[in-house]
Amino acid sequence: MHPRILSVFSLLLFCSHVCGAVNLGDSFFDGGSAPLGAPSAGPSKDRVIVLANGDDPDSLSLARYYCEKRQIPFSNIVILPLSREETVTREDFTSTLLNPLLSELISRGWISAEPTAQKDPEGRLLPKVNGHKIDFLVVMRGVPLGISRDDYLLKIDDQKPEKANFHVNEACVDSELACMLMGRYPLTGFVPNPLFNKKNPTAADRQKVVRVARLDGPKSEHVKSMIDGALEAERSGLRGRAYFDLGGPHPKGDEWISKVSQLIDNQGYGITIDRSKALLGPGNRWDAPAIYLGWYADSPQGPFAQRGFRFAPGAIAWHIHSFSARSMRNPARSWVAMFAQQGVAATLGNVYEPYLELTHMPEIYFPALLSGATHGEAVYGSLPVLSWMNVAVGDPLYRPFSMPLSKQLELARSWQDRSYYAQYAIIRVMNLLDGRGKKEEALLLGQQSFRKSPGLALALDIGTRLWEKDKREAMTYFAYFEKMPSFSSDNTSVAIAAANFLAEGR
Repeated sequence: MHPRILSVFSLLLFCSHVCGAVNLGDSFFDGGSAPLGAPSAGPSKDRVIVLANGDDPDSLSLARYYCEKRQIPFSNIVILPLSREETVTREDFTSTLLNPLLSELISRGWISAEPTAQKDPEGRLLPKVNGHKIDFLVVMRGVPLGISRDDYLLKIDDQKPEKANFHVNEACVDSELACMLMGRYPLTGFVPNPLFNKKNPTAADRQKVVRVARLDGPKSEHVKSMIDGALEAERSGLRGRAYFDLGGPHPKGDEWISKVSQLIDNQGYGITIDRSKALLGPGNRWDAPAIYLGWYADSPQGPFAQRGFRFAPGAIAWHIHSFSARSMRNPARSWVAMFAQQGVAATLGNVYEPYLELTHMPEIYFPALLSGATHGEAVYGSLPVLSWMNVAVGDPLYRPFSMPLSKQLELARSWQDRSYYAQYAIIRVMNLLDGRGKKEEALLLGQQSFRKSPGLALALDIGTRLWEKDKREAMTYFAYFEKMPSFSSDNTSVAIAAANFLAEGR
């Protein structure tokens, strides 16, 4: 049988037998890493608590929507009457949120402790806690985001850290709630995160922290999209391209981003890297953004500020900046809010100045995800401190890499997946074959797939691969662009990339 009419399954078996490649079941489809898509005995939907603002109808509606989508028992919803302001005072946080939530979780048996009326000098309840059975506390849109500075408490605090830079007591609500079982910890500065950089934290460490995540965005529809996007990526795979923007103000941040870019490149994703001080702009290729990691701009700009810009389903986007999450309502001033508006499923940021070394660390977060961890697990493994400025937005149960690439390829090649994003799974396999020195097999896979289900990104990829080998055949793929009656924003980006390639006469 001529190899050009081999099915994809025969092709891969052929590569395995003749060329020394591997077959569908091998970890090749995960870039040589441990097989993904085999979740560990980790978080359970039955152990997720969902917190809604009883004075915000949208908050309660979203809590029910999330529980329905994730099949979390509705009895796990906790409703508290809270301020509808994004930022509250320390007194309001303690009296209307922290203490009532702690009491409610104790009364429901989620926290093992005797109810108490005893309070510390800051007004926090002081129950004698024996443990808890909460995997995640998810705070919904409508629950306050930030706690403002309290100058009086700052003045009387006798536990201030030595460094004056840390003489602050403003904080993110979520980061403060994570410490609710720590007793009378200092409010000035931060406390170490017992789960930081631990792949398998001990039971004792897990009992010290309540892991908190947030489902939030400028509008309710953006929160629903965030929830739905995560589920779609789990069903179909995180498909698309990756974009990395270096050139920030500190070598450490560039080092983080560079390491992550290499890691994602090893997974076969098509990547764009910018190493200049200028940010990636609208002139760069921006189709199907599934992963974005960059820095360092005060507010969203470039392609992110363009109307109609959208991320791929399940996308992870992260712009490192001191105030990237200063608001979840104003996308013009907040990267995290802008990402939520544009369809991202998971993002991280800071409500106030955190200092770089005290933010989530990408070089820990992304490897954790690739090993099969959930977004929530990766967040707490990558975060050095609590009672600080950091926030994680997105479903904590989301496993971005739970769908094996082998299964994505099978669905794309069998026509069961005819979505726009299916071509990116094909390209990813082609890139991995290239990395194994199997360029002919990669090209054959692309050509076979294109005949069944053509796409502009796949046409560009095949055309550039053929260019030095056979320009005439390569042009048959570039000619596919001329057949398009119109272009979406994603396809426009690919078309510009194709035009630039031809103009440069490579």
